[in-house]
Formats: sequence, structure tokens, C-alpha cells
Amino acid sequence: MHTENIKGLTSPEKPCLVETSQGFSVLYKERYLYSKYSPAKSLLQRVDELTILENTLVVCLSPCLGYGLEELIKKMPKNCFLLCLELDENLYSLSANSLNDFIVNKSIQFIEPKHIVNIVDILLKKNFTEEYKNIPDIYNFKRAIMLEMSGGTFFYNDFYKKIANTIQNTISNFWKNRLTLVKLGRLYSRNFFKNLKNINDLKSISIYKNKFTKPFLIVGAGESCENIINTLSKNNLSSFNIVAVDAILPTLQANKIIPDFIVAVESQLAIEKAYIGSKKNNSIILADLTSRKSITKYSQKDVYFFYSEYTNASFLDNAHKKNILPLKIPALGSVGLTSVYLACLLRQSEDIPIFICGLDFSYSLGTTHARGTPAHKSRLNNSDRLHSLHNYKAAFNPSAKKYTNSLGEDSYTDITLQNYRDLFYNFFYNTKNLYNLSKTGLNLGIPNVDEKVLSRIPQEVQIIITNNIPEKSENKEKRINYINEEKKALSRIKELLINGENTEPKPNPSLSIELENLIKPREYLYLHFPDGYKYQKDNISFLKRIRSEIDFFIKDLTTPW
Repeated sequence: MHTENIKGLTSPEKPCLVETSQGFSVLYKERYLYSKYSPAKSLLQRVDELTILENTLVVCLSPCLGYGLEELIKKMPKNCFLLCLELDENLYSLSANSLNDFIVNKSIQFIEPKHIVNIVDILLKKNFTEEYKNIPDIYNFKRAIMLEMSGGTFFYNDFYKKIANTIQNTISNFWKNRLTLVKLGRLYSRNFFKNLKNINDLKSISIYKNKFTKPFLIVGAGESCENIINTLSKNNLSSFNIVAVDAILPTLQANKIIPDFIVAVESQLAIEKAYIGSKKNNSIILADLTSRKSITKYSQKDVYFFYSEYTNASFLDNAHKKNILPLKIPALGSVGLTSVYLACLLRQSEDIPIFICGLDFSYSLGTTHARGTPAHKSRLNNSDRLHSLHNYKAAFNPSAKKYTNSLGEDSYTDITLQNYRDLFYNFFYNTKNLYNLSKTGLNLGIPNVDEKVLSRIPQEVQIIITNNIPEKSENKEKRINYINEEKKALSRIKELLINGENTEPKPNPSLSIELENLIKPREYLYLHFPDGYKYQKDNISFLKRIRSEIDFFIKDLTTPW
């Protein structure tokens, strides 16, 4: 999206200063942007009544003449920052002059109209590091508040609201991701290196990109998939490319359905329950590099890899630049969303339909997953007189929310599932020929169709890849070199942390600088620390924790699987 495409962003009209009895107002496009009588009065009153907590990003929309900015700066506690946004080129020119003293003193950062659409990249310091280097790193902020500083917001009201939501969601998502990384970051990184090192031929999913002409059917683990599976087992299975999330595998096996593709993104041991009895599986596994390494043995066919950038890190960028990684896809966080994304990637064109079922992002009272899934089998195995077969706890969880589905039945969802639904909507809204077969579940923003449509799908001739494209030998050599470089760097870090200045050869140019040069771009050593959002060179506790992590990764990079 580019700002020049925003209607009315550049106008031949110029804002005009209008003198009043208590200062200047602005007349622009036949509107006064401040009061004609006391331009600053109401704004100063709002600033005076405002409560600003520490670690707050204060965003001023359409600052215009800068009224209230000085008072805001004086009122802000420590670790806060003031960001000004102006979408209108003419008002930006006027504001740049009015705010010049603040900008020179680095009290605020004023974003140019052409860069506002890249606000996420600016906040995350992607490609805008030098231009907007005064903005603190995002981990300095816990929240954001928005202030309309003039009537200039009227001209692009919807777009300002969208930008405001984007900024707040960016900060919120950063901390949500931090919680995930604290819990699973080390496991993600260890799986990443295990898969990278121990795969003889790292086949990328890119080999299958735009290759398939048959319709896709994606089967999730939600309870709504049960009727679809029964319908599917009565139809010609060869008419579809069946893509299964790994959790639904036992249910499909019980119905004698072998999926064409299994999507694996889970990194934890628990997911192996879904593969029990799958030793002779004839499905192709599409696996994330951070997925559990042992699941690759559950297929007689090949395993094709992709990788999702689960964190913004230098070590991932370094591996990507060395051309040793498979195809990169967005980090969607859900195996269901990832399956839909991969199906869109694999189909030959947008004319090939994709049907989904079991991606409910909700559940009924007492039931959270389809019958036969590991979650359901666990309830069966553990139920007794004291433990119910039904999972009522999920519906009565404090975060659970009750709603009425399209069939008029009571269903439940929660914050996490709603977030996945919102992410689905943002990624796949208006995707051509993407249909939902489920009658229950949250609205996904795509057309709903009846499962009877499956019986009307003709069997198509499918493009078959007869010869796998072998991995280039130089890529394998690059992978080996990369692994050896990491082992060498980790061994050096270990020596420096143990021996300090007595390390041989001597630290170059100094102990602190060499440690920083080696550790900082290897975020996998510390990204899972609660304070691991940045390298802390003067924190002895931080460095001691890094020392304890090194042995894990040296072992993973050295010991064969």
C-alpha cells in the first residue's frame, strides 16, 4: 500500500493561518482545524486531564501547529516517547515548520506521510533504522495512547483509526510473542538446528509451488470436521488433495482416509501422540524447520520443509542470506492457518478451489476437538468416576466467551482462538475460491458451502512431479559450513566466558567487544530469557545464563540424530 493511492492525500489547496483573539487557527479545505476563538484551549485541557503511565508510546495524530506538545512532553514520565503522524502532505509541511524546534531537540519523531503505511516496520526497526533511529526499540513500550491534535484527522478519519489499531496491535503482539518465546523459544531454536543439521537432503516445499490442479480439502481438528469426514469417505477421495493438520491424523486413519499431505509445525513432544500407528503412512509431510525432528520418520514418502520466521533475529537472517534455508512463509502460529497458506501456495492458480473444515476456532460445551484426536482420546483414557469424559473446564474458563453459532446452538471461544480467527480473516479475506464447509464455528470471512458440493467435484488430471529436484551439492556444503561456523563461534564464546582475559588467543579487540560481536547476532542463546529481547553486555547474570545455554546447542550441532 502506498500513500499516493490514498484519495485526497495531496491537494492543490493550501492550509491558511487565521488569526484569532487567542492565537492562530488553521483554515483548510473549508474547515477550521482549531476553534475560531480559542484554538488551544480544549486541547490543553485534554492534555491536563490525561494520565500517562511509564513505558507509553504517545501518538499525536495531525499535530498541525503543535499546540499541546510542550505540555505533553513535560507531563510524560520516564521511558515514554512522543510520535507524530500526519497523512496530509500540505499539513505535514505546515507542521514540520511549527514542530522544528521539537524535532531538532529530538523530543519527538515526526513520520513523513509516505512512510506512515510502513509504521510496523518503523516500530520494529526494519529498513528504517537510520531514518528513524531516535524512536526507542519496541520493547521499551508497554502500551500506546492516541491523541487527535487537530481537526486534520477529519480528512482521513478511517485511515487514522486503522493506523492507531496497527500501532496498538504491534506493541501488544510483541509482548504476546515474548511470552511464547520465553516458553518455547529454546525449543524452536534447537529444533531449527537439529532439522538443519540432520536432514541429508533438505527438500524445500518450493518444489511443489503452483503444481497441483486438483481441488484441495483441508481438514482441521475441530469437531465440525466429523460430518465432512463421513461425507468424504463416501466420495471419490482421489478427486481431492487432502491436507491434514497432524492432530486429525488418528481420526482420518479410523475412517481409512490417507491424506496426501500432513502439515507439521508443532515443536513439542505431545504431538507425537497424533502419529501413533502412522509408521507406514503414505503421506507427504510438510514440516516447519522448528517442528519436532522425530516426526519426519512417520512417512514412507518425502518430507518437504519450509520455515516460518518465528522471531526477528540476526541468526535467521544470516542463514537466509547463505541460501541454506527452504521457502520462507509468514509465522501464523496455527497449524490450521499454515495449512491454508500452503494450499494457496501449492495450487496451480486461484481458479483451483480450496475447501476447509474443522477450523472452527470454537467448541461446544464439553467438547473441544473432533472424536479420535489425541485430545479426545486423552479424555477417554483418563475418565473415571472423578474425571468426566467431557471437558467442561474449557467452556467455563475465565477467558471463554459464549455465543450462538449459525445453527442456533451455543458455542464457546476464547481470546486465543479469536486471535487466530482474526489472523485468518486478515490473511485470507477475499482469497479467491476459498470455501468453508463447516456449519459451526466462528465466521472466517469466506463463503460457506454445503458438504454436498464435494460429491460434485469431478476427478481432475493432476500434475505429477515424477522427478524430485535434488538439492544442489553446493547448498549442502553451505549448510555444513554454516553449522561448523556456529560450533566454532559457540566454542569461542564458551572459552571467553570461562577464561575471560586469559583466553588464548587473546580477546580481540577486547573481551567485552568480542563477546558482544559473537553473542549479539546469535539470539537463540538468549531470546527465551524473560529479559532476552536485547543483548545485555554489562549484566553478569545474563552472561552466566548464556554460558549455561551454550552446551545445549554445541551438543545439538555436534551429535548426529
